[in-house]
Amino acid sequence: MTKNKAIKAKEKSQEQIDYEWRYTAEAYASVVKRYSEAERTEARRIARNAVKSELKRQGVKISHVEADAITKAAIAYTVAEPRKTLTVARRTIRRRERIHG
Repeated sequence: MTKNKAIKAKEKSQEQIDYEWRYTAEAYASVVKRYSEAERTEARRIARNAVKSELKRQGVKISHVEADAITKAAIAYTVAEPRKTLTVARRTIRRRERIHG
């Protein structure tokens, strides 16, 4: 593969990544729109912890992964698994409200 072809392939893959990210961000917005800000924040925390746990399980050192990559993976995880993140987040927030009034 020549250098120009490699550069074009890299640019194309970056375009594909950008497209996929826009799709994920739009899907995230449609999934979370009926949840409060506190519930969305808690869901992001849950999703980030799930992503970090998976990375650790794979033997990846978290400090070697950019925070932006973890956040994007967490958003994708929230879209893929809304019951594991948003529903749990809603229950957690309601439990906190009962305890702390």
